[in-house]
Amino acid sequence: MVFDECHHARKNHPYNGILRECLLVQPTSRPKIFGMTASPIWDPKNPTRSLELLEANMGCKVVGVIENYSELQEHAPRPVEVCATVPSRRVMCLCQADCENIWIPSRRFRLSVPFHL
Repeated sequence: MVFDECHHARKNHPYNGILRECLLVQPTSRPKIFGMTASPIWDPKNPTRSLELLEANMGCKVVGVIENYSELQEHAPRPVEVCATVPSRRVMCLCQADCENIWIPSRRFRLSVPFHL
């Protein structure tokens, strides 16, 4: 079985439900599982726990790129950081609740966007 975006295999996501069923089958009768994701770490404060949970839920091991890493970096898109100041403005509340205009003060933010050569 192939799971794209396998980092979703946690909590009550359908991927996790399917995998729970697979783990009930005798190990010799289980299907082979191949999961792919570019974001295996869902908790940046505890990346090891993220990987361990993914391995436990999928019943497999996380494998990453080690060989040819420098070659991969040559072809991978690099993010470009853009800093901008958003001017103060009033916005309309689009919710169904009865509310007035909301004031959003000026603030500085950072945005990383993919940069393709």
